[in-house]
Amino acid sequence: MDRPIPTFGINFSGASSIGKSTALRLAQSVFGFGELRGFVTTKRALEQLARGHRDAPLLFDEPNALVGNSRATAIREMTYFLSGGMADAIDRNYRAALGERAEAWRLVWLCSSEGGLYADRLEGEHARLLDVPAPKSEFGLIDNLSIAEKESFSTKRKAARDLVVGLNAAVQNFHGSAFRAFLYGISADSLSAKNRLSKSLAFYRDRHSTSELNALESRALDLPAACYAAGRLAIHLEVVPWTTAELKHAIDSCWRDTLASIPNAEKDAKKTADAILEWAINEASLRRVTKLSLDDFANYDGVRLQRRKEDPPLFLFRETRIKAEFANSPRLRDAMEMLKTEKRLRTEERPGIYTKQFNCGDGSKPRFYCFLE
Repeated sequence: MDRPIPTFGINFSGASSIGKSTALRLAQSVFGFGELRGFVTTKRALEQLARGHRDAPLLFDEPNALVGNSRATAIREMTYFLSGGMADAIDRNYRAALGERAEAWRLVWLCSSEGGLYADRLEGEHARLLDVPAPKSEFGLIDNLSIAEKESFSTKRKAARDLVVGLNAAVQNFHGSAFRAFLYGISADSLSAKNRLSKSLAFYRDRHSTSELNALESRALDLPAACYAAGRLAIHLEVVPWTTAELKHAIDSCWRDTLASIPNAEKDAKKTADAILEWAINEASLRRVTKLSLDDFANYDGVRLQRRKEDPPLFLFRETRIKAEFANSPRLRDAMEMLKTEKRLRTEERPGIYTKQFNCGDGSKPRFYCFLE
């Protein structure tokens, strides 16, 4: 491969009883079976687990057993420790003095979290532990039911529930063979396997790399690309009964939901700016006037000013009103600055926006956000 894929993690997040633990059991069934391990918090325990799962998946269920700041700190430390691939230097030196060998590891770890991870994740965490939110559907992690679309909601819900029950029962009886068959297939022709992995990695990266991705998103793209490449190889080796289209749908769906959770300042600001535009032109309560007065803004979001019939209407808003309406929107300050720069926002489909002082007739010249329809 052109460059090694680092140790990384995948977290399935969402509400309770949506299939997160089932997804982990399915992953576990690839190489074995047993009780899902609870979250561990000490580096010594993590190291022992990592050393025992080199080149294999490591699973943790429900890190939400921790709460508040302790949860965020523990998951952050786990993320950086496991992705580092080796024990801390001080520990290595200490153990070397006792005759212990300092070992490294490479693995993929999976975990689940009820309600998602925590706010204010560090940027590096997003590229080391991918957060995969559950699809916005009534069926949890299951987003592709094999029944007719016309069926009733209750029928679909029962089908999803029966599928989860069946999967949980199946993994107790069938487990461990896929991983072994995968390794045998690779060892039979390792050069061919390596070439196939490289081609699949490059294909997925090229297909999803766009100018809109920031550096963090581009770095995180390597991880679903690795999952796609492994899946393609497993299909080629006939280890799994999937089609390439099914694999592509699954990985693309996870990447789409993951991408939405990765911070992108410019994209978030643009999204908020677009929301402000939509609100200003189509949703805000406006008073129609031909002359402007500060009193016109009383009990209204803004003013629609059109001095003459042949003039294009101007939509005027006080900055404080926009900030109040979008107080919880991401990157609001950047979006407001973006709105002031007409050249950066104006397109054939979008109105021009700028700030301008207006003479209100009472000697005051306040500055408004001005939207052209």
